[in-house]
Amino acid sequence: MNFPKFGKSKRQKALQKRGAALPRYVNMKPRVDNSKVLAQAKKRRFRTRLEGAGVLERLKGLKIVRVFLGVIIISAIAGLIIFLRTTTLFDVKEIGIIVDKQPNYAIVEEILEEYRNRNVFLISAAEVEEKIKERIPSVNTIFVNKSLSGILNVEVIEDSPIYYLANSNGIYLINQDGEVMEVIEPEVKLELSETEQLIKDNKLPADSDQVRLKYMERFETEEEKSQVIWKDVPEEEKEAVLNQMKESINAKIADFNNRLQDQVKSDRFRDLVGSYIVADAKYSVGDQIPLENLNFLSLVQDFFKSKNIGIWKSAWTSDYTLEVQLDGNPTVLFSVKRSYTEQFEDLNTLIYYGQFNGARIVDVRSSNYSVIR
Repeated sequence: MNFPKFGKSKRQKALQKRGAALPRYVNMKPRVDNSKVLAQAKKRRFRTRLEGAGVLERLKGLKIVRVFLGVIIISAIAGLIIFLRTTTLFDVKEIGIIVDKQPNYAIVEEILEEYRNRNVFLISAAEVEEKIKERIPSVNTIFVNKSLSGILNVEVIEDSPIYYLANSNGIYLINQDGEVMEVIEPEVKLELSETEQLIKDNKLPADSDQVRLKYMERFETEEEKSQVIWKDVPEEEKEAVLNQMKESINAKIADFNNRLQDQVKSDRFRDLVGSYIVADAKYSVGDQIPLENLNFLSLVQDFFKSKNIGIWKSAWTSDYTLEVQLDGNPTVLFSVKRSYTEQFEDLNTLIYYGQFNGARIVDVRSSNYSVIR
C-alpha cells in the first residue's frame, strides 16, 4: 500500500539549498468573463431586498399616480384651449394707437382692426410687429400691450433719418446706424441713351459711327454728305465733335442735378446731412451704408457752418474724394485718407489770409494744398 508523500521532494530541497527559486505553476486554462453574471446576481439581490421591504409595491403605486396626474394635466390644458377659443370674455374690444407721424396712424389702425373681437391670448405680438414693419419700413420699435379686459394698445416709434444720399436712382434716407430707411423716387428722371452713356463713361471713340452721324448733321443736303469721306476727316475735327457731344450730355446731367437739388432742399431734407453719389449706386430699404464717409461729411458741414459759409452741394466724386460747392465761394476738395483736422487747419489758414476770395477750386487733399483761380 502506497502512502502519499509529505514534505518537499528531493528536487525541491536541492533547489532550495542552491538558493534557486521554486518553480511556480500557472493554470493555463483561459478564464471566463463572468462580470455580466455577477452584475445580474447583484441586481437580483437588490431586487429581493426591495421586495422584502415593500419598496417596489410603493414605486408601482407612484407610477400609477404619475400617469393619473399626467392625464388630468393634459385634459386641463385641452379644456383651457377649448375655453379660450370659444369664450368671448377676453376678446379685443378697444384698440389704442400711438404713432410718431400722423399719416401713418391710418395704416396702423387698418392693421389692428383685423384683431378686433379676437381673443387677446391668441394674438401674437411678433405677428403684429411684422405686419406694421412691412407697411411702414421706417419703424424702429413697436410696443404691443394686451390686457385681460380686452384692450390692445400699440405704440409705434419710427426711426428718424439723419443722412441722405442722392443720385439718379433715388434719394436714400439713412438712420444713425447707417441703415437705409426709405427710398424716394426723384421727381425727374435722368434717362441716357446707350450712346450718351458711352460718352459719359468716356468709352466712345472719336472715329465711331455715332460721332460720324453727329458730324454729318452740319451738312444740309444729301449731296454734301455723300462727298464726305469719314476716314479723311482730320482727327481734330472728330475730337471737336465728340467734345461737343460731351458738353451736351454734361448740360443734360447738370439740369437733372439742379432739379434734384431743388427736391433735396425741400423742408423734409433741410436738416439732414446729405450728398450726391455716383449714379450707378443703388440701394434698397434695409441696406447698410458705411458711416465713415457720412460722418466725415457731417464734420465738413459743421466746419463751414462755424465759418458762416453755406454749402450749396456736396458730392462724392470717388470713394475717397468729397467735392463741396460753397455758396458764392470756391469748390473745396477733401479726402477721407487725410486727417480732417489737418485739412481744416489748411482751410483756416487760407480763410485767414483771404485766399478764398476769387478762388475757383481749393484742394486740401494733401499737405501741399493748392488754390486754382
